[in-house]
This record gives sequence, structure tokens and C-alpha cells, in this order.
Amino acid sequence: ARCESNPALLTRCAVQWLPAWSSKGMAHIPHVRLQEMVVGNQELKHSESFKSAPGALEASLVTHMVSLHQMMTPLGATPRQYIAFVDLYGRIYTQKRREVLDQQRF
Repeated sequence: ARCESNPALLTRCAVQWLPAWSSKGMAHIPHVRLQEMVVGNQELKHSESFKSAPGALEASLVTHMVSLHQMMTPLGATPRQYIAFVDLYGRIYTQKRREVLDQQRF
């Protein structure tokens, strides 16, 4: 319905189809999202687990996210769903961390 109301979208646009993303590109997306979570969270930056091995936990998590998506690709997983998965992980992590910190304050 929206395309019909704006014919320029049909006549002036081109769609570039990319069959798959590279492994490096797939790993970069959660890496950036995790960095945003750390930069925005002072308590996490100063935690002992983060100071002891700042990249190890992140690298392991990124590897698992990429491999999970690659396992689901034959079942129809798309790059858009992968981005949604990474964003969902970030929202759940942030919410659960907030709940734990609230419980610790009591």
C-alpha cells in the first residue's frame, strides 16, 4: 500500500541483493553492540571480571552468536534476523543486569 502511494519508490530505486555476509562482518555487529553496552555502563567497566580479561569474554560471546546464526542459516535465518537477535541479547542483558543491581541495593 505504501509503495502504491509513492510510485517513485518503484521507478527510482534499485535493490542490491547480498547473498551472505562475511564472517568478519558477522562478528563486527555484536562486537560493536557489546562495546556500546560497556561504554554506557560504568559499573561493568570497573568490574573485576572485565578488568581481568576484557576481550576474552566478548570474543567468546561473539563467536557463539556467529556460530548460532550460521547453524540457523540453512533453516532460513537472515542477516536482518541476526541483527534482531544481537539487539535482543543486548536488551535482555541490560534488563537482567538492572534487575540484579536493584536486588543488590536492597
